[in-house]
This record gives sequence, C-alpha cells and structure tokens, in this order.
Amino acid sequence: MTDTSCWLTTDRLALRRFTAADLDWLAELYKDHEVTRYLGGVKSRPQVASFLNGRILQYYDEHPGFGIWMTIERATGTGVGFHLLNRIRGEAIIQVGFVLARSAWRTGFATEMAGAVVRYGFVDLNLPRIAGIASLRNHASQRVLEKIGLGGKKTLLVVGAQNDSVWKSVRNLRDVTTTLAHQLNPYDLLDCEQLLLTQDGLARVKEVFAQ
Repeated sequence: MTDTSCWLTTDRLALRRFTAADLDWLAELYKDHEVTRYLGGVKSRPQVASFLNGRILQYYDEHPGFGIWMTIERATGTGVGFHLLNRIRGEAIIQVGFVLARSAWRTGFATEMAGAVVRYGFVDLNLPRIAGIASLRNHASQRVLEKIGLGGKKTLLVVGAQNDSVWKSVRNLRDVTTTLAHQLNPYDLLDCEQLLLTQDGLARVKEVFAQ
C-alpha cells in the first residue's frame, strides 16, 4: 500500500513529503512526552503548525533534495514517524535524523530508513559529509547511528549549551581531526576515536563544514 507520492522506499517503509493536511498527525506525535523527551519536550498545536510550515513545507522549495519526510509503513499505509536530511539550524552541517511514534519503537524502522537516507545523501546528492546527532542519554538513537555507519572511527563528542552533551557522529572527518587533534584531549567512549570539543573547538568544526 505504498502512496504514489512516496519517493524513497525500503522493504517495509517509504518516505513522502508532508502536506498541510498532516498537521493533526504531527500534532498528535508531538503530544507524546516519551517521543519528545529528547526533542525539547511536547509542543502545542500552534507550535507544531509553525514548525510544519516553516521548517518542513517551506524547506522543500528552499532546499531541493533535502527536508523532513513522513515515514510510512508500506504494508498499512500508516505514518509511523519521520526521517530527515537537512541542515542544522544556522549551520552548513547536513544531518540525518529520525523520530518514531511509540507504536513503531523496537521494530528496526529507524535504522532501516535512516540507512536508506544516508545512502541517498552520499550517492544521489554526492554529499561529502553527513552528521548524526543524539543526546548522550538517548542510547537507542546512538545505536541507530552506529548501525548505519555514522559511529565508525571518527566520532565527535560535543559539549552543547546548558551543559547538555550532544553525541555527534560524522563521516569523513580526517580534515577535522587533523585540525583539532593537537589541541584536544582524546575521550574514550564506545571504543571509537573521540574528541571532547569545547565551544571554541566546535566553532572550528563548523568552519571546516562550511568550506
């Protein structure tokens, strides 16, 4: 039961663009405290409407090839969450991301479609780098990022605002580590090559991504 508007498919899933008619579905998703625990908390319907219009619908035209897409279970045609490939707000860094409704947790859906999105980014869009971001407390998302190949030998641990650590995995970071390694101490986590970045270090990473 794949929607004809779907543009990227896997064995069980498909992605399609959001439309204004999806406001009810998205507002319901953002009412769930567990789903939004690492997304800044629940959002009101007006907040979701603003997010849908500004960050999703307008983004399609402003940034062709990138966006946030509803994730559909092909067998039922039901929306189970969303996957994204877009720029971090105010940055040149391209990120892959995913949010699933609780009914779709522990199904492998996040990994299945996130892997397809990463392949699309590298193969179809020819992107040089893709980042994955998850809270250090969000172990499930960290595992997904590792499974799709973003937790390999080059992994950055970034200290964010409000003392909230953010886990970043970025492919093709040889240039970044060359630039920063002599200034930063290694940080052991998940048996990967790690760097603990200060805000100053993060600024240098941003400079590399902007090149």
